[in-house]
Amino acid sequence: MRDSALIIFGIQNDFLSVGNAEVDGLEELSKKIREMSALWDHLILINQSHPADHISFAACHPWRKPKQIIKIGHINQYLWPIHCVSGTIGYLNPSWLTDLQPFIIEHHSQKETDDFSIFENESFLTYLSGNKIKHLYFCGFPLEYEIRENTLSALNNGFENTLIKDCILSVESDKAHLIYNELKSFGAKSILYSNLIKS
Repeated sequence: MRDSALIIFGIQNDFLSVGNAEVDGLEELSKKIREMSALWDHLILINQSHPADHISFAACHPWRKPKQIIKIGHINQYLWPIHCVSGTIGYLNPSWLTDLQPFIIEHHSQKETDDFSIFENESFLTYLSGNKIKHLYFCGFPLEYEIRENTLSALNNGFENTLIKDCILSVESDKAHLIYNELKSFGAKSILYSNLIKS
């Protein structure tokens, strides 16, 4: 697709069936993304790269478990299993994805931060401007955090944005419609994988 890029979140080993933080449905989602990736000349892969003692890991907070939310300062922090630690197998991507040679952005490298926007990354912005990309398509995991935050950042930075809804997974699927409605109110568009393949 001309002037556009597919941005892929969360397709790393730790979120797949081999990983420490397996996400239900991500294996099937990975297959869909693999199939539709041929529609784009520009693929951008967003990889989480955490230190082993990252603030979001439940194991770093005594008596806490994954999926709990705790207050840290003024932030309600969602807790995860240890995942995507830099230098581990869980951080890596499946081979089919690396074979596509996407442009890769590493994110979340600081112990005490859990920021989600990639629009502060200069290499990302340079890639977009250098390739005259105006339209961003988002897919992957999770909707509530990386995808929501970057949809808002994309819109604020003047990019057209489309969410591929059936190629996105959320932490709480029963609340996903609330996020889609919120993002739609700010100008985000949405489409289904099946319609993309047919077009």
